[in-house]
Formats: sequence, structure tokens, C-alpha cells
Amino acid sequence: MRFSPVAFAACLIGAALFVSANLNVGGALFADEPAKEAIPSTAYAPSAYALADKPAEEAEAKEAYVPDESVFDVKDGQNADYYKEAEEKLNAEMTKFMGSVADPAARKPIYDRGVAAFRAIYRNLASCEDLEKNERDQAFAIYAQILRNSGEVDELNKALADEKSKETPDDWRVGMLEYSVAIAAINVAGASKDADALKAVGAEALAAALASPEKADFFRDVAERIAGVDAEVGAALFEEAISKFEASDNEALKKVAFALGGKKRFAQLVGNDMVVEGVYFEDGEAGEEIKWEDYRGKVVLVDFWATWCGPCVAEIPNVLELYEKYREAGFEVLGYSLDSNLDALKKFEEERKLPWKTASRKLSMEAEGKDYVNLTEYYGINAIPTMILVGKDGKAIDTHARGAHLKELLEGLFPDVK
Repeated sequence: MRFSPVAFAACLIGAALFVSANLNVGGALFADEPAKEAIPSTAYAPSAYALADKPAEEAEAKEAYVPDESVFDVKDGQNADYYKEAEEKLNAEMTKFMGSVADPAARKPIYDRGVAAFRAIYRNLASCEDLEKNERDQAFAIYAQILRNSGEVDELNKALADEKSKETPDDWRVGMLEYSVAIAAINVAGASKDADALKAVGAEALAAALASPEKADFFRDVAERIAGVDAEVGAALFEEAISKFEASDNEALKKVAFALGGKKRFAQLVGNDMVVEGVYFEDGEAGEEIKWEDYRGKVVLVDFWATWCGPCVAEIPNVLELYEKYREAGFEVLGYSLDSNLDALKKFEEERKLPWKTASRKLSMEAEGKDYVNLTEYYGINAIPTMILVGKDGKAIDTHARGAHLKELLEGLFPDVK
């Protein structure tokens, strides 16, 4: 059996999975291919329709759709066919509703009921014995993700306790739940700006890694997320972990300590000078050396990207539009390509006719007689696109400058440009 494609549900469980390409594949950072999920791959395909802006705009001229009440009544203890049918009906009803209501406040009550119903569907699918284990695990992963994205720490802790109490606990599920508890706690603490709670999550993850070095990567992910919510708390956590990991005899911890050095720099980058060096990519070959000082006096977007990264490519039209609008006022773009396939990069640039310069990490690292910094390692970048906006003085302004946020930043920096 296979699950049917889901539109609304995939949006509910967290679009973040689909908006960046993780560069940590099989423990090897910065691979030149899109990452594969650490959980079993699912048959659920994300759809932009249910929660997209366009349907919301169109909804203003429509009458609000009223979903069938029965789709929210999900019974426990049924077979897989029951839940697959329930999933299909709920998805159809919620997609219609979300496409007919523009006001977020008006959407919320029904949206929340949809989340709860999907949660019940996947929780039950995860234990359906008439499904293969891989499919049960797919459902379980989505169930756990819904909970962590919703900040349901108590329910996650209960699920974790239930799994651990089994005669033969599933180690994969235990790990998934431990991870989800931590991420949900970060979500909750971040929403309430509770620095002490963030510190507590980080301390617990650090203690777990020191006690069990195989959890070092788990700690690194938790620390990165904490830094994304509170740069100051994250930087302090990185510093403590680096000190303790470097003092350890465990090689895995020492490797993570090295990587965390970059994460610490990234967390503290805003307000500080950014290091940029290497060579430009010109006609498929190494070109001139980057003269970073030549960019002084301009606002610069440093874009870490690759041709194989879908979200990176999707950002290009937005950047092109803003580049056209603000270039004469002093806005510039510098691409830093992570492509190893330089033929693909050359073809892409020829077809897209990108108006800004692109640097190549591969060619920079291979430059004879040079010892350029590997910028992705130096700043601990393991997901792209990473787009850093740098001010006229060379100091970083924002490390998440993409999409609508980039537009807002540039409007503030160039208020006279209409």
C-alpha cells in the first residue's frame, strides 16, 4: 500500500523541510547533491496551493467554504484503509477551505481542527499492523513533525515515555521523539523569547552528547536551532560545547567542535565584518581574485547557492527584481557557488544571464599558490540558500536575507528608491 499524495497536510507539517537544501549528507558536509531525508522518505508531496498567498488573495471574491464536519471526526483503532480515506477527504476539504478564506484570523479555528485531525490520522497510521514498517515509520515521522512544529511538548514527552516503556523500544522512534521534544521546546521558548528555557534545552542536549558521543550531531542541530532563535544564547552554547568537546578524547566530539567554531562565527556575524575571499567563476574557469574591499560603499547580498538547489534557483527571480530596482542606488550581489560540476554552473549562467558576479568554492579551494578560506566551513553553513546582507561598511546586517524579508531590508536601506 502507498499513501496518497497530500497537499494541505504537507503544508501543515512544516514547509521548512522543503525550502532549503541540507548539505550534510551521510556525515559528509557540503556534498554536491541535494540531501536525502534522515527519516524514511515519504510519499507525501508538498503543495503550495493550500496555504499559498495567491489562493488567499483570490479568496476575497469567494464565499467561504464550509468543510464537512465529519472529516474532523477521526476514530482510533481502525485499519489503514480507513485512515487513508480519512486523509484524502480531510485534505480535499481543507484545501477548499484554505483557498476560500483570506483572513488568517478567520482561518485559524478550522485550520487548528485540521491540524488536530491530521495528527490523529498519522498517529494511528503509525501503529497500523496492516501497513509495512517503512510506511508506519513514514506516518510516525509526520506525526512527530506536526507535534514539534505545533510546540506540543507534553504530547511528545508522553509518546517518548510510551515508546521507551515497550518491551522492545524502537530505537529509531526513540531518537525521532527525543529530537522532536528538543525542537518543540525550542519553538515554544523562541515564541515566548524565553532565554532561560533555550539555555535549558541546550544544556540537556550538551549533556546527552557528552554522555553519548553518538549524539554529537543531534546536539549540533539543536544548538544551530537555538542560535537561529537567539544568537546570544546560541553563541554561548557553541563556546561551551567547543571547550568541552575539544577537551574530550572522542574524535567524533572533536570534529563537531571544529564545525561549531563556524556556527559560532555565523551566530555572531551580524554587526561584525564578514570575510569573503576566493576567485570568480568566468567562462567555466577560474577568473580574477575577489577584491572584497572593492565592495565597500555598497550594500552587498552574499548568496551561498548551487544550481542543483531548487530553493536557491527559486530565489533568483526575486533577487533579479530587487537588483534591477536598487543597483544604481548601491546594491550589489555576489554569488558563492557550491557546485562541483562546473559545466552545469557554466550552462546555468549562460542560460539565465545572471548580471552579477559568481565566485566558485571549488575553484577557490583549488587555486594554485593560494590558501583561501572555505567560506562554508568558516561560517558553518550546511544548508542553502544562505543569503547574507552586508552593509556599506562591510559589516553583516542580516544572515537570513531572502524572499520578502530581503525586500523589506532593502526598502529600509534605500528609502528614497520608489
